[in-house]
Amino acid sequence: MKKPAAFFVVSAWKNDINWIEDYTDNYLIYDKSHTLKKIGKTIRVPNVGYNIYDECHFIINNYENLPEITAFLEGNPFDHCKKETFDKLIYRKEFTPIEDYSHIPESGWHKKSDDGGYMERNNSWYIRSHKKTHGPEVGRYLQSYNQFLDIMFEKPEHPRWIRFSPGGQYIVPRENILYYTINFYKKLISFVDYHRIPAEGHVIERVLYYIFTNKWKEK
Repeated sequence: MKKPAAFFVVSAWKNDINWIEDYTDNYLIYDKSHTLKKIGKTIRVPNVGYNIYDECHFIINNYENLPEITAFLEGNPFDHCKKETFDKLIYRKEFTPIEDYSHIPESGWHKKSDDGGYMERNNSWYIRSHKKTHGPEVGRYLQSYNQFLDIMFEKPEHPRWIRFSPGGQYIVPRENILYYTINFYKKLISFVDYHRIPAEGHVIERVLYYIFTNKWKEK
């Protein structure tokens, strides 16, 4: 069976990860629950910051020696992407969101992009909702999506609609990652490493598409 070109970086929390062996032996699993067998291809990390923490951790620690192509995936990559769609996308060698929301009807809250991807209205609803459900301690740094853009980038536009892949799953070429400095990714991880479920993780999840397509210049 042909193997994908991408190196798999998988963020796992008590997931059945046997699916990986069906695709590749070129991977690193970030074990947030410390329940997986500790082998050379598994690293145990604190259960903080969702998979945003793991993606930034991998970039920071491998910045000088990144794979040519990296696939950032969840422990269950089929949660946000049907397996049949995943099987088509995972072999790509260019920037690719790993998603399938073709079944979701358009509404005033979300719609499809020109390439059929997922778009959401930019109103930062998830920050308010997350803090209301879990308490103010889960939102230490950010009050809005636009605030984050202004902190991190030079003269960013504040979009009416946000293009992103729910779950933060992407295939990313090395040059796209290296467009930003290692300090940029250290700043990203500092927004989410303080809590298991930080509201800031939902913000960065929604900015990853633009980060990995090098939309704006780093401030």
